[in-house]
Amino acid sequence: MHKKTVFFYILGQIIPTFLLGIFVFIFILLLFQFLKLTEFILIYNVSPLNVLHLLVNLSVGFLPIILPMSLLFSILLTYSRLSSDSEMVALRALGYAPSTISLPAILFSFVVFFISVQTVLFLGPLARTKFDEMLSSIGSQKVMSSICEGPFSESFFDLVLYTNDIDKQKNLLTD
Repeated sequence: MHKKTVFFYILGQIIPTFLLGIFVFIFILLLFQFLKLTEFILIYNVSPLNVLHLLVNLSVGFLPIILPMSLLFSILLTYSRLSSDSEMVALRALGYAPSTISLPAILFSFVVFFISVQTVLFLGPLARTKFDEMLSSIGSQKVMSSICEGPFSESFFDLVLYTNDIDKQKNLLTD
């Protein structure tokens, strides 16, 4: 086997587990947000498309955390599988140095590092800004659907409101 073949074989093992790690970690982090997002759909009558946009922006905002975790997950899983299948022993018996065997992980780590820097500096803040803008836009559009006449209404974005009368056609609150 050539060094190039070994390099692409190990890299071919790392990349799918890296992508799987990204999807699993995003799903786990979004599980904590699903309750709030379903509240938007059920209580505030926000369209599912807007909630999907919120989910995408939230997911991009999680990438600076998720990329290093997925990298660690994929490298540990790949090399432990290679070790448990005795492929590491076979590669060492064929005369490959540990530096040759670990080169795909090192180079892939540098690629993920540069992607992580871009997400930390540019994509993460942009996604967070868009998420906040969409949230305030949804909030300003759906205020009337969550306010009740008479008692204090605390059901909308941590605001406490009181009104005696609501005119839903004109979107007016009185008293």
